[in-house]
Amino acid sequence: MLSLTIMVLTLYSHSLRKASLSVKNEPGSPYEAVVALAKAYLGTPYRYGGIDKSGVDCSGLVCRVYLDAAGVRLPRTADAQALVGQPVKKEELQPGDLVFFREPGRRSITHVGIVHKVENQEVGFIHAASVRRQVVEDRLSDPHWQLRFVCARRPVIPSKPTNGETHRSETFRADTASGALSAVSPDSISSPADVPKSSVSP
Repeated sequence: MLSLTIMVLTLYSHSLRKASLSVKNEPGSPYEAVVALAKAYLGTPYRYGGIDKSGVDCSGLVCRVYLDAAGVRLPRTADAQALVGQPVKKEELQPGDLVFFREPGRRSITHVGIVHKVENQEVGFIHAASVRRQVVEDRLSDPHWQLRFVCARRPVIPSKPTNGETHRSETFRADTASGALSAVSPDSISSPADVPKSSVSP
């Protein structure tokens, strides 16, 4: 009896994960708005600690795009953003997913980008590049990024209530010990002065 219960729960969990990972295949998905806004930031100057059109860094771009396009407040640093939402395999990446990178020799996540297209197994992403000093497009297949790729996540975009009221923005944070997700609601994106320089990705 116990083994049957475990089997049913396993199948149910798998079906939920599969449904979640396929959500962006639906027309009019909120992730489309995330991608559209990310594209609108192409060419925006890179500015350390920046969070708006005057200049952004990589994690600031992700924060701003998800907040303005989907009403989702994400942590301010790339390292913290890598704990948000659901893990995604590289071969299951879809537009709107976040891809995370780490410089060789570093223990923490140092960079993040937003996937904006997946065509013929080629993944393109948008990110604020410190070296090129602006928001640019790149390919995940580029050897530079292949070497540094760590993981990918899909932030949860809560559905709006059917009565037309706006859903309160929530960030889903992973507990590092149990892996469980808990909801938190920060009041705003941290201003540049609130972000320690050592923790902000390039």
